[in-house]
Amino acid sequence: MLLVGNGPMITRDEKNPFYENGCVAIDGGVIKEVGKSAELKAKYQGSHFVDAIGGLIMPGFINAHMHFYSTFARGMPSKYPPAQNFAEVLERLWWKLDKALTPEGVYYSAATALVDCVKNGCTTVLDHHASPMHVEGSLFEIEKATRQAGIRASLCYEVSDRDGHEIMEQGINENIRFIDHASKCGDDMIAGMFGLHASVTLSSETLDMCRSNWATEGSATTCTLPRGLPTRKIPSNATTSASRSASRTSASRGTSPFSSTAFT
Repeated sequence: MLLVGNGPMITRDEKNPFYENGCVAIDGGVIKEVGKSAELKAKYQGSHFVDAIGGLIMPGFINAHMHFYSTFARGMPSKYPPAQNFAEVLERLWWKLDKALTPEGVYYSAATALVDCVKNGCTTVLDHHASPMHVEGSLFEIEKATRQAGIRASLCYEVSDRDGHEIMEQGINENIRFIDHASKCGDDMIAGMFGLHASVTLSSETLDMCRSNWATEGSATTCTLPRGLPTRKIPSNATTSASRSASRTSASRGTSPFSSTAFT
């Protein structure tokens, strides 16, 4: 038994939302009980106790929109003037960076960002990945990093027509392989989604291919829908709701991050 206590605790329990000096009892990977530090220490004598003094005990944060591959852009200088629209951001930064990623770079870009997740209490991440020069196996490199960090993750590869038909098909296949792999892992630490890039980079034919595979796999889907750019028809079995502040559209099919359909 592991006890984490001696700190203010937010529970999100309507009956007991806050403990001034709270404690969490953890048995294996399951939270068994929450309560006052003194009471749980007396109840579970001999358990390993982690002193949270100076910190806040609360449920982990969920990052519902992440791009691990963007990590290496931190502090990166640009020879271009500031972008005036989403297309220029893609062309001047992200589509240059993602093409430079190697399998090792994919792993370390995820591992670097995951350090920040651990430090800041983020325990679950939904990631939308791209490394067009090294598609195959890229999601498995990210999974390796998330498991080493102890972070739950739902991963997908962004399918796009921007790099040609062959790479587009590699993206579809990577999603299928990873969804199949994640469904067989038998734990709640990893899940797979079916990813699509910005609608401006997807043809109707590619959307049809993705929709067919999505229906076959029964997976969740993520897709970027930028405001102010031409958009194409989204699969009819996805429901959408506008998210104006983020200039995105999101949809839900299910009740957890691992069973949702999110157009991000």
